[in-house]
Amino acid sequence: MNTHKYGSFYAHLPVNQARVLSQKLTFHFTPKHGSWLDKADRKSSQHKEARKILDEQKKARRDERRKQRRG
Repeated sequence: MNTHKYGSFYAHLPVNQARVLSQKLTFHFTPKHGSWLDKADRKSSQHKEARKILDEQKKARRDERRKQRRG
């Protein structure tokens, strides 16, 4: 059975059963060539870069506080 189309249910199952399955299921199609992976990878890289910047700022503030205490 081809599970990529609702018509497959009707071709292989009784109408009532096919209707129930068709109403319960939703197909989510993804691009064939992974363009959605590229988007996810870019987003992940942006988050990593933002985290790196925040960590550097946090370290700079901590170093400044230590310097002031010694001062």
